[in-house]
Amino acid sequence: MKHIIFDFDGTIVQSKNLTIDIYNELAAKHNYKLIKKEEIAYLSSLSIPQRSKYLKVPLWKLPRLVNEVRKKYKQRILKVPTVNGVPEVIKELHKLGYQLGIISTNDKKNIIQYLSKHRIKHISKVICSTNVFGKHRLIYKYLNHFKIKKENVIYIGDEIRDIEACKKAKIKIICVSWGFDARRLLEQGKPEYIVDHPQQIKEIMIKQTI
Repeated sequence: MKHIIFDFDGTIVQSKNLTIDIYNELAAKHNYKLIKKEEIAYLSSLSIPQRSKYLKVPLWKLPRLVNEVRKKYKQRILKVPTVNGVPEVIKELHKLGYQLGIISTNDKKNIIQYLSKHRIKHISKVICSTNVFGKHRLIYKYLNHFKIKKENVIYIGDEIRDIEACKKAKIKIICVSWGFDARRLLEQGKPEYIVDHPQQIKEIMIKQTI
């Protein structure tokens, strides 16, 4: 194992609260159901189609809503904190000899600016797409572009769709429980690993054959 691919939102960045705030602003505009604080844990246990149904957002309108969220998100992302402990683990993984990258449905410019502001220096590869449901294609693109074999990479993400994408791409995944999806939802996807603290990522990678 030589390469580690990180998801961005929810995995490196504490972006859940900002995303919910922006969604609620747009929900008021479009007459969708608002997300209450006490509903967040429940919604985190639902799949994207289930959340859409609960919030009364038609699936066919979801791409447009995501684009609206992305525009507002871009204006505020630099003020959102990193997940505690993740920048330190990224630095430690780099010292161990791993090559680090990011795959995201966020905007590439957002990510590069964020990494620079928060002095996260060891991620050299960033590939993005606006397709929320096509992350496995983004993984293929990453592997092909950087000429990486599937057996030499592991993905780190926080959503059930990350697990599904990795299974389609036939690569391993470490899921983090501090992101958008609840641990019990992640468990249903049967990833290779689930961690509750950033240092556990390092512990897993130390055990891998380099």
